[in-house]
Amino acid sequence: MRAMRKYKFQCGGQFEDHFVEAAESRIICIVGMHRSGTSMIAQVLNQCGLYLGPPERLLKADATNPLGHFEHRSFLEIDRKLLKFFKATWREPPALRPGWQLDPKLASLRAEAKVLTKTFAGKSPWGWKEPRASLFLPFWQEAIPNMRFVVCIRNPLEVARSLEKRNKTPLRKGASLWYRYTRASIEDTEGCPRLFTFFEDYFDHGTVEIKRLLRFCGLQLPADNAELNSVISTELRHYTSVIQTLLEEAAVTQECKNFYLGLRAILSSNSANVSRDEERLEQESLNVSALVKSFRELEAETSHSAIARQESQSRSGADRATTRLRKLLTSLKRS
Repeated sequence: MRAMRKYKFQCGGQFEDHFVEAAESRIICIVGMHRSGTSMIAQVLNQCGLYLGPPERLLKADATNPLGHFEHRSFLEIDRKLLKFFKATWREPPALRPGWQLDPKLASLRAEAKVLTKTFAGKSPWGWKEPRASLFLPFWQEAIPNMRFVVCIRNPLEVARSLEKRNKTPLRKGASLWYRYTRASIEDTEGCPRLFTFFEDYFDHGTVEIKRLLRFCGLQLPADNAELNSVISTELRHYTSVIQTLLEEAAVTQECKNFYLGLRAILSSNSANVSRDEERLEQESLNVSALVKSFRELEAETSHSAIARQESQSRSGADRATTRLRKLLTSLKRS
């Protein structure tokens, strides 16, 4: 008889007890903003045994991703249909109300998503990535219960510069999209098993970060990892923005800067210790949730009046937000 472990997760809006066999396969969902390393991480996991679907169903390599997207076409097609349903695009994300995923008009898409998941039956372990899914995670959680999430984070200025080159997206717009996608990835995975991973960490101390990623996903480092090391190539990092450059960039809002710096501060010890347990990950997740809560509260305060909104856009408003962030980070360090 296999050993069983009990986990309690609040995912998709409700608490559930999950009794998991020690050897049970895991479903990994890789989320995060476009140009944040989701393809690179999907490739690493694929080479270590994560099934992403038949090769003919994966997007082919192109000039923007020369090593491949490692993205299943069917997940992309459903996300595009969701965007079309809400009269939106990946560049102009929809404004979604709580419970939107239960709209009866989405029944056919929900059925399509569930049929898609059945094509992975018998594959162990399996996973998928699609940046647009970051906007629609409540929908996907209904279709695929018990997922584990890898949340990919990258310096917003690097993302914005990459989008500027690839799509001619203005820097301010690119940074704004980073904030929207990253916030959604974090808010909609709250209470679920999740790992936060920074793109730049794979270049600064790649082996340690890869081991941490594989541990979370229940995968093993291959005996011959020469090909794996080639995935983490400095050639893929076309834009490198140090913190000081980010702080000095006027096109990136203070809100966006504070959010990234807050995440970086809270998760700064990620790579220092590979042997992390579920309790450590849970505490880390709670700290990130506290950061998001602080931003929600600040947004609620500054939306009460037009004067408050103007203040939030001024230097005094930015300073107030920065002071609040510092207090939060201090309190988390003491806890």
